Amino acid sequence: MDFWSVLGKVSLGLALLLTASLVLFRQVSDSIGGWFARRLQFHYDKQLEQYRFMLSQEDATLRGLLSAMSRDQSAVQDRTLNAVGELWDLVLSLRGVADEVLLPYKYLTGEEILGAFEDERIRNTLGDIPAAFERSKELLPRIAQLEKHRPYLGEKLWSSFSAYEVFARRMIAKTHQGIVKRKLFPWDRGGLGPLGARGDEDVATRSLLRSVLGSDQLEYITERRIGAPQAALAMLEQKLLLEIEHRVFGRHLSESAVRELESIRKSLLQMRPSDEEPVEKA
Repeated sequence: MDFWSVLGKVSLGLALLLTASLVLFRQVSDSIGGWFARRLQFHYDKQLEQYRFMLSQEDATLRGLLSAMSRDQSAVQDRTLNAVGELWDLVLSLRGVADEVLLPYKYLTGEEILGAFEDERIRNTLGDIPAAFERSKELLPRIAQLEKHRPYLGEKLWSSFSAYEVFARRMIAKTHQGIVKRKLFPWDRGGLGPLGARGDEDVATRSLLRSVLGSDQLEYITERRIGAPQAALAMLEQKLLLEIEHRVFGRHLSESAVRELESIRKSLLQMRPSDEEPVEKA
């Protein structure tokens, strides 16, 4: 056998060996790679299941919290609505008493109020005021009870109601005192007690209205020759209703809507009997 034949056989053997080695290496590599891939996939699958379990647990916890919050919110809303209902019932009760006690101010000018007891026909219309005043005292326990709802009303609404209640009760008490002492004063004069009987300017009442309604509204009320206390109560009620709307529905009326309501209110007030119409005489 010559050299070239031997070299050819050796080369062929090496080629076959290399090919077999490559095939074996590929199979081993595929096997190792598949093993690693399966291990990695198993690890990822395991982690994914853990994450899914954790998410399901957190979701259940969150749903429980949201359900509890919803129940609490519903309970708070119910308490708020009940509190607002009781507040408005008191407003209507105070208004009913004020309408009776303050009746002279609805139809008489300041000058006519000062001479009320000198006119027999006017004097005869004042006899029911003491009884109405006594009914106003029956509201005191209800007003005291309302304060337990103060957290559900909110401070802004509570302050507006307090201003309404103080103004209404002060005007009722002043008028009753005037009836007892047989000397009535215009709504923004006089006061309670011995000093109030002198008929000086009622600074406390004017200051209260200015702080709640503003100087412009107070000027509008002051310029009315008749019905000034009723106008003040109507404005305070409107402020209360705006606060109730915000408390219950969570919104404020726009400025344009407030101006429109004010325009309507003033138009309605102008439709009442003119200041120039004389009081009917017998």
